[in-house]
Amino acid sequence: MKRIKLFYLKYHLFFRDLLINTFSFFIYIFAQQLVFMPIMAKWLQPEEYANFVIYISLFSILSNSLGNELGIVSQVLDNHIDFNKLLHKISFLSFFISFIALYLLHFQFFEILGLSVCVFFSNYRLYASGFFRKNSNFLKVFILNIYYLIGILIGLFCYYHFTVIWVPMIFAELISFIYVYKNSDIFDGGKASLSRETLRIFYSFSFISFLNNLITYLDKVIIYPILGPLAVNVYYSTTTMSKIVNMVINPLHGVLLTWIKKDSNTNNLIKKFILASIPIMIVSILLSIPFTFLAMKILYSQYLTQSIKLILPVSLALGVSVGIAFLKSLLLKFVDSNILIKIYLLYFGIFILLSLVLSHYFGLTGFCYSVFISKCILLLEFIVNLSKCKEVSS
Repeated sequence: MKRIKLFYLKYHLFFRDLLINTFSFFIYIFAQQLVFMPIMAKWLQPEEYANFVIYISLFSILSNSLGNELGIVSQVLDNHIDFNKLLHKISFLSFFISFIALYLLHFQFFEILGLSVCVFFSNYRLYASGFFRKNSNFLKVFILNIYYLIGILIGLFCYYHFTVIWVPMIFAELISFIYVYKNSDIFDGGKASLSRETLRIFYSFSFISFLNNLITYLDKVIIYPILGPLAVNVYYSTTTMSKIVNMVINPLHGVLLTWIKKDSNTNNLIKKFILASIPIMIVSILLSIPFTFLAMKILYSQYLTQSIKLILPVSLALGVSVGIAFLKSLLLKFVDSNILIKIYLLYFGIFILLSLVLSHYFGLTGFCYSVFISKCILLLEFIVNLSKCKEVSS
């Protein structure tokens, strides 16, 4: 009983922060993936919706690789650095990249302008989430995502009457931006300017995030020409639960980065994290199998027969992904960013090679196992490099 009490006293604040942060991110998922996208799928014509999905992919790659990674860098570097100028620059950069990409994809001018403005503001929202986490203001992350949900709902109401495709997202991003502006000092100057080392770390993390997001959206490009559109539908329906779980656990390393600062014993931290990741992965796999089956039966019953043989590799990949997310916090803190780039380039190359070979010989099942095997190699690389850090600190 005494041990339980001591454990509670030591870790209850950590679990409180983790719960608030995870629930906050779930609100964002609920707003975008369970409300916004399904409703737009019903309101838009199939061809229009396909174009919109391409935009959402572009939106995710740009905002996650730029604004979100800058927020993570601000957490990793435990010092007072002024990220404002870089934040403004990457926001404008994402606007221009989005504008050019949407122009090349033959979007209408006002659609290009409105959707690119959404990308611009999203960088501030995602950076602010990292800024709030760095200062342990997890409640502000929760409120920020509540405002995002409110903006989506107001925007959908307006879209129903005016049918302007960018209205829901622009409302969500503008309302979120107003909250960030009024409740943070990220627009204030007076801090130390960015060093070359800080920029190098950001560029490295941004490139890593770009590779990660590229893999996320590359699978359909690989599956479609080799296995056809039915395979794409079966794969995406089977991985629905995995995507939701991955998005929910995504904020995990944000909380961990905040709490890592409070433990100066590197060797002790690495040992605890590696040991803790094993039962976490096992539990995730065991939970994923029945939940994936249930999700298929309820949401995508038409693909249930084809998806049965995919549930195991998809659940295995999910479990490993949870372990990777858990250990990623330590790598961001203790492993050099150049080493991280090499790790992710190796992961990217192995994934491409395995997915092409296994899907050619074993179909969609082979593709799912290629995802699992490549993630296992990434996890092994994480553990090997963290173990080296442990040996150095010893």
